Amino acid sequence: MRFREKYPNILLKIIDAEDVENKVLGQRVDIGITANPISDASVISTHLYRQDMALLIHSEHPLADKSSIPFRSLKQMNSIMFREENKSLIDMYCFSCGFTLKSIIETSSTSVLIQWVRHGLGAALLPTTLLESLRDDSLGIVRLAGHVPCWGISLVYLNSVTIRSSALIFIKEMNSYVQAVLRANG
Repeated sequence: MRFREKYPNILLKIIDAEDVENKVLGQRVDIGITANPISDASVISTHLYRQDMALLIHSEHPLADKSSIPFRSLKQMNSIMFREENKSLIDMYCFSCGFTLKSIIETSSTSVLIQWVRHGLGAALLPTTLLESLRDDSLGIVRLAGHVPCWGISLVYLNSVTIRSSALIFIKEMNSYVQAVLRANG
C-alpha cells in the first residue's frame, strides 16, 4: 500500500503462479514472490517474512473449542486437506516429527478448500496470513504449537537481465522495507 501511495503512476500487475522461479527465469514476469526455495543461481532471492501454517476447521469440529494444539496431534486426524503447493512443506515437517499425514483431498484452489471446510468435509492446513482475513462464523482457526510448518516468503528476480525501471523501484522499496522491519525487530 505504501508503494502505491508513493508511486501512484506505476502499474503493478500481480498474477497468481505456482511456478514463480520458471516465470522469472523465462522473463514472463519481472519479479516474483514465492515460498519455494530458489535453485537457479541467476535468480536473486530476498527474504520478506515468515508464514506459519494453521488449521482451518468448521465451527462444529471437535477441535472448535481449542485455540491451539500441538502439531504432532494432527497425526490422529484423518480428514486433513492440503493445497498442493503446501504438501511438500507439510510432508517435510511431519517426517521430522516421525509421522506422515494422509490427506483426503489435495487441490490448488484455496477457495475450494475453504468451501469444503465450510461444509464440514474436513480440516485444512493453510497459511495463517490467509486465515486471518477470513470472517465467517461457520469457520474456526486452530493455531499449531511446537514444531510448526512455516514458509520463508521471498522476493525473487533475475540478476542477469535488464529490469524495467519500475521493477527496480519496487525491488528497492521492498529491500528498504525489509531492512526497516529488521531494524525495528532488533
